[in-house]
Parts: sequence; C-alpha cells; structure tokens
Amino acid sequence: MSLCNFVLPFAQFTVLSINVLSKLEYMAFHSFIEVIDKYNEKLRPQYRLLGGITTHILPNGGFSLSNETVLTTLLDQFPKVLRSKRIYLTTGVCLLCYFLGLVCVTQAGIYWINLVDHFCVGWGLIITALLELISLSWIYGINRFIKDIEMMIGERNWLFWLWWRVCWFFISPCVLTAVLFWTLTTFTPPSYGPIEYPVWGTALGWCMVIFCILWIPIVAIVRVFRSEGSTLCQKISAVCTSAPDWGPYLEQHRGERYRNRPDSTESPNRVQLLAISKV
Repeated sequence: MSLCNFVLPFAQFTVLSINVLSKLEYMAFHSFIEVIDKYNEKLRPQYRLLGGITTHILPNGGFSLSNETVLTTLLDQFPKVLRSKRIYLTTGVCLLCYFLGLVCVTQAGIYWINLVDHFCVGWGLIITALLELISLSWIYGINRFIKDIEMMIGERNWLFWLWWRVCWFFISPCVLTAVLFWTLTTFTPPSYGPIEYPVWGTALGWCMVIFCILWIPIVAIVRVFRSEGSTLCQKISAVCTSAPDWGPYLEQHRGERYRNRPDSTESPNRVQLLAISKV
C-alpha cells in the first residue's frame, strides 16, 4: 500500500497532462485507473484494487486528523464538562460531519465539492498561516521561539538558526503575502467544465471564506476587550503577553528559563493570558 501511494503521483504526472490534473475530482477518482490501463494487463486487477483502497484510506486519514483537531479544541476549552463525555462528543461531531457531507453525494455533489475547493482550500489556509507567522515572529518573538525549541532539542549555534530566522521573519511572510494578493487579483468565477456557477454560488463561496476567517478578528477583539489595562495600548500589550506559567507542563522539564518566570498563582490576569496563549 505504501509503495502504491509512492508510485501513484509519479505515474499520474508522467502519463496525464497538467490540464487534466488540474481537476481535483478527476485526479482522485479517474486518473489512477487510466494510468494502470497503460501497463501490463496482468497487473491491472491488483493495481485497481490497491488504487480503490488508497482512494478510501486517504480521505479517512484526513478526516481523522481534522476531527481530532475539533475534538481537542472543544476538550481544552471545556475540560470539566466534556472530558468525561468524550465518546458522546466524538459521536456527535462525526454525525454532524456525516450529515453535512451528504450534500456531496447527491447528483449536484461534485458542484459543491468544486465550489468548496475553489474558495476554501487556498485563501483560508494562506491567511491563517500568514497570521500565525506574524504572531510567532513579530509578536511572540523569534528568539523566544528558538529558545523554546532549544529546550527540547538542545542548544545550537547562531549559524544553525540563521536560515530559520530569515525564513520565519521575512521570506515566508513575503511569499505568503505575494501569493495571497496574486490569487485575489487573478480571481475568476468558479466553473465546472463548461458550466458557470450562478451569482449566488459565487456569493456563497465568498461567505464560506469570510465565515472561516472572521473568527480570528472576533476572538482578538474579545480578548482585547476583556484584558486588563486602562488604555488600548495596555490592553493589546496584555493580550500579546504569554501566560505567566507558559512552558513545559512537568516541573522537571521547565529548566531555569521557565522556572524563573513569575508564579502563575500571583498573576491577576492568569486565566485570561492562559486562554490567549492557547488561541
């Protein structure tokens, strides 16, 4: 199975054209079969079976990862209520995803898949990654982040971290910003083959993107509003400060860098800052 997963992309890009591969659903469900048809007839049944199994395993693996992300977020946010009911929470989330995904197996399902792929796959991830880079490099600080990594892997010399500093602080944010603006300026309305989507379909796509990203500024505004401080600058500074007990959970792993931080119980803003660090 691992060999099949490794060979599949090379075979697809070798035999099929780039125009064909640009269609996600064609690449996932049809291209493997066309590739295998070009090889020895004796191997076709075996590779068709492996291709079918792979097509089912890969989406299930992706769903498990996304599902666990949602579950972990809910459990960390409401530990006292949900940790003892994890099995019910998991069942509820899976059922919700199942019912939401039923629209994708209808006769118009491929149009919904194409619409989500056209809008949600790119911009949401790019904007989220860009904001994470800005928060990590320019707010939390690259030096602090490197110290956190060195706590786990040991100290390294400055030359080891030179590339990572340049990449995190400058190259990656610039590349992501350029890609974001390029995709916005070259935007074309979605279509599936010769069929153009109606105006309401395009509007729905934009609404999906905005709904996914809108929670970032909403949570930021709420955190700033709830933080301590008499001025806006003080509130923003409090929000951008890590929690007093930030560091490894176990005391023997904290080291001098984390052990010298103020005790978490002495900070009046402990709960707020802890929630901020998790966000």
